[in-house]
Amino acid sequence: MCVVCYACLKDQVKCPAHAEKQRIMDAIEWCDLLVVTTPTYNMNMSAPLKAFFDFTFDYWMVHKPTGALFGKKAVVFSSCAGGGAKAACKEVKKNLFFMGVPSIRCVPFLSHSYSLLTVPPKKMNGIEKKILVLAKRYSQGGKPRIGLKTRLTFFVMGKMHQAHFDGDPSELVYWNEQGWLNGQKPWKQ
Repeated sequence: MCVVCYACLKDQVKCPAHAEKQRIMDAIEWCDLLVVTTPTYNMNMSAPLKAFFDFTFDYWMVHKPTGALFGKKAVVFSSCAGGGAKAACKEVKKNLFFMGVPSIRCVPFLSHSYSLLTVPPKKMNGIEKKILVLAKRYSQGGKPRIGLKTRLTFFVMGKMHQAHFDGDPSELVYWNEQGWLNGQKPWKQ
């Protein structure tokens, strides 16, 4: 869990949990498709998933994003017995977006059950059909399209760095090293 020391903003290696974070981020950068699942708790994502996003906040666009995430597709699954799966998916999608992931599909499930083993067969068939449609769509490959929202958010973040609204001076150095303040884009690298 993040201890909010902000050491990662100065130098990611200085994070007390750098080795663990690096293993996770290396796996994310290596994968073809991010699949994020969470049960819905209190109309939101689970606490462990929220802790993950807190733990990796330094990878958000406003800080030191990794260019590889701008080439990723993601699918978010959330299930609930009653309600709130759409809200949970929306929160996960927002976090992934600010990490730079441009293509995110949300699949909320209202299971009417507290266990996968007791989901009514008709409901389970509907869930399986949704997953098959999504799998077919994503199996076609190709790079994700970088939408206007991603482009605009990235542009604004760059302008913030150029105006020295950085959380830490190393962020400006990082953006310069990436070439992003000189017109290069992470999705074109």
